[in-house]
Amino acid sequence: MFGKSDDKMSKKELKELEKQRKQQEKEQALLKKYGVEKLHNSQDIESVRRIATSMAGDGFFDLGSALGGANEKDYLRRLYDLAKVQMEQNFILIRQLDELNSKLK
Repeated sequence: MFGKSDDKMSKKELKELEKQRKQQEKEQALLKKYGVEKLHNSQDIESVRRIATSMAGDGFFDLGSALGGANEKDYLRRLYDLAKVQMEQNFILIRQLDELNSKLK
């Protein structure tokens, strides 16, 4: 009775570890794609993930607008997304500058 529940827990734990490993591989591939694989701050890594997610729709938007499917609302939404990307980039820079500043002290 107890042996089976322990086996199930260990299987769950193994499954969770495998899920975490795959997530880390995806994360490293993303960081490598943008040449920032040396980032170690989890906030910076999360910002890169949000930037990449936001920019993933660029190709579809460009194709849709080229085919005449975009209206003013779509353009405004895209401009808003790009502004969010710039804000994320600014926060990465601020955190990096803060880290450099604290190392210089």
